[in-house]
Amino acid sequence: MNEIYSVLERAQSLIRDPKNWAKEAYARDENGSDVTERDCNLYEATDPRATCWCSVGAVLKVADLPISTDNHPALSLLEKAAGGSGPGLIPEVNDGSTHAEIMALFDKAKELARASAA
Repeated sequence: MNEIYSVLERAQSLIRDPKNWAKEAYARDENGSDVTERDCNLYEATDPRATCWCSVGAVLKVADLPISTDNHPALSLLEKAAGGSGPGLIPEVNDGSTHAEIMALFDKAKELARASAA
């Protein structure tokens, strides 16, 4: 299993339970507040207050990456699985999809990761 597959698997596991999945924020706390933007300060998806994440936030969390990251290979495979490219695509797809659709997107991205490692 390659590292990209591992990141996708761990990110998907993080948000597998719908209560751990977020829309319109990289990460939210237990009260539903966006922990990635407060008082004009940018916090990270790895913020310990976070209890739920969007697709991008989950990848950033498990890969321990800053929120400014938009070119991780796992994110690129999610974009490809969604049928497009560009750093703004996955947040848009995440916010316009159901939880089941996002789980299927991760499954497709993991298939792409597996195929690219073969």
